[in-house]
Amino acid sequence: SAEKVCVMVQIDMEESSSLFIVLQNALVWKEIKNCPGRYVLAKPSLPKNKLTPTQLLDEIIPYSNHEAILYRSSFCKDEFYVIRFEDDSGGVISYQKPFEDEMPQFVHTLNTSEGLRRKLSGLLKDPL
Repeated sequence: SAEKVCVMVQIDMEESSSLFIVLQNALVWKEIKNCPGRYVLAKPSLPKNKLTPTQLLDEIIPYSNHEAILYRSSFCKDEFYVIRFEDDSGGVISYQKPFEDEMPQFVHTLNTSEGLRRKLSGLLKDPL
């Protein structure tokens, strides 16, 4: 019914203020199996893996502050960058892969706040 559609649009508009939702809607993501609240870039968004984490977010959310913090962990073979969304709706973990054609390659993952907390506590073995 038209009334139901109206309610759905209203909900979408309210949620669109979340940086997680903005990023989720801007690119194609695939849920990571057995990892609720965690998503990895999927086709056709894979060319974005050539962008650094801050370049990726600046392209989609240009007027927001995106500080990427670099981590190394004995629980992960790759260095990874973490960007926490300033509205606490989640964040991005980007794993840096070996260089290809003299360009860094990244695997960007989008995380809800709970998915981010859970993954980082595993990577850093320190509750956040």
